[in-house]
Amino acid sequence: MNQIKNIFVVEDDISVRNLIDTLLEEQKYNVIASVKNKVNFCKKIEEFHEKIDLILLDIELMNGSDGINCLLEMYKKGFCKDIPVLFMTGRSDEETLNRISKIETGAGLIIKPFHEQEFLSKIKLIFLKNENANANETHVHHSEIVKILGGVIEENDSNLESILFTFGNEVRKKRKDKRLTQSQLADSLSINYRHFQDLEAGKVNLRMETFLKLVNFLNDTQVA
Repeated sequence: MNQIKNIFVVEDDISVRNLIDTLLEEQKYNVIASVKNKVNFCKKIEEFHEKIDLILLDIELMNGSDGINCLLEMYKKGFCKDIPVLFMTGRSDEETLNRISKIETGAGLIIKPFHEQEFLSKIKLIFLKNENANANETHVHHSEIVKILGGVIEENDSNLESILFTFGNEVRKKRKDKRLTQSQLADSLSINYRHFQDLEAGKVNLRMETFLKLVNFLNDTQVA
């Protein structure tokens, strides 16, 4: 079963925002938050950034705020660096397109007013691309885990999910001992915090590169 995607909507026009919320909910997406201005954008990013799968960001916000600048401010604070962003705007001038092209997590642009099917297709495509990218990454195998973890797990434990759950608990304990949030640890190890979240939640979808970095963290061989 596919996990329900959490989408954060940032749009100052209430009629457009209500339409977007309705379209997303009809497609079984979870609108984790829906806001209209910079203040609420920053507040909700800080509150939900570890759960957001996609940001729908209007470039022209209330009171003259600029959506791209708001996003860059949150990047500087260490938030949402790995969350794809679908920009929404009524402009398609060269300057706007150039600014969007420089955003690393930029996943596309939709011009308002938009057709509903085009809007939904862009969102589906973003998630499909991310899923395909994850499917092509090298993942951890049971024999490699047993070899690397040593005393953390029992060699006769053949349940991969159980092993990762145990390892995730060890990482979580170490992280809390060091008084680090998930995002702080992910940033310090240069890993995607979603993979880190998966591990602490006991999920098995984990890249070997990420796994090894967390092993080093657990063994104090890499400074966090």
